Amino acid sequence: ADLIAGSETRTVFLAGPEMRALADTLPDEIETEYRAGAEDLKLVLLSALKPGDVVMIKSSKGIGFSKLVEALLSKFPAVATTAKQA
Repeated sequence: ADLIAGSETRTVFLAGPEMRALADTLPDEIETEYRAGAEDLKLVLLSALKPGDVVMIKSSKGIGFSKLVEALLSKFPAVATTAKQA
């Protein structure tokens, strides 16, 4: 929780029983969305994000976050960048 609280993170989306404790520990200044599973989190995540937002997804394969990645890429297709843009 300290690493997240010490960053410029504004919103955290969490899922799975192991993440409940983290959701309860994060400071009130960080908007926290917790759901029991990845499927429950998908609609919340997709409705909250907009083009240009920065997203980091971290999970084990078992929780099913690969479906979140697929949904995000479907809604927000990747855009190739050139060396000049980067």
